[in-house]
Amino acid sequence: MKIRVILTVLSLQFLGLNASAGIISLTQHDIINEFDVANSGSLVVANSLGNVPISGTVNSVVFGGDQSGIGNMVNGSGNYSNQYGTATGLDRILSNAVLTENLDPGTLTLGGLTVGRTYRLQLLFSNTRNSIGDDQRISLLGSDIDIVDMGNRGINVVAEFTADTVSLLTSFTDPVNMAVLNAYALHDVTPASAPGTIAIFGLSVFGLGIARRRQDEAALKLRKS
Repeated sequence: MKIRVILTVLSLQFLGLNASAGIISLTQHDIINEFDVANSGSLVVANSLGNVPISGTVNSVVFGGDQSGIGNMVNGSGNYSNQYGTATGLDRILSNAVLTENLDPGTLTLGGLTVGRTYRLQLLFSNTRNSIGDDQRISLLGSDIDIVDMGNRGINVVAEFTADTVSLLTSFTDPVNMAVLNAYALHDVTPASAPGTIAIFGLSVFGLGIARRRQDEAALKLRKS
């Protein structure tokens, strides 16, 4: 039984999967320039949001304009980003936004995940137009993080997690005002299987075969005695 458990864990590692699921880290940082948007890993999806979502490229991350995963949020009007210069990719993808309709949470649902793989979700926020979204809470996978006094800053909330279902639900709330979301990017950042892991996987399979053969030999001796 012990060998089978070890083999199961190693099988997940061999396939590039993690044995445990859930949130790994949830952080935020200011967006100073395009390099504050990470591009490592394999891009799954990235979209700019709002009334006229503008496609653009930031640090080699290509953003489209699909809003199909947005719930209980409406398109904002006007320019929500003027702190990066109009010719930059950051200004293009952050210039529009979606807003919660009321004090109920807005949501972003992302599907097509592979259970056991590790992902990084970047949620991008900006509002130089007014105070909407200055203080809001982002919730996913049982964890919360608060944006406090965003003002004229751009904010990147970064969640790294291991998928336990094929979809991810993220919610946005502001207890006294509307929440805002400008863009998002999802990357698959599952570590590649190391050669050593593959070797251990092979040895484990070999060990399981030996253990099974010994069990069969012992059972045969008992039947003959």
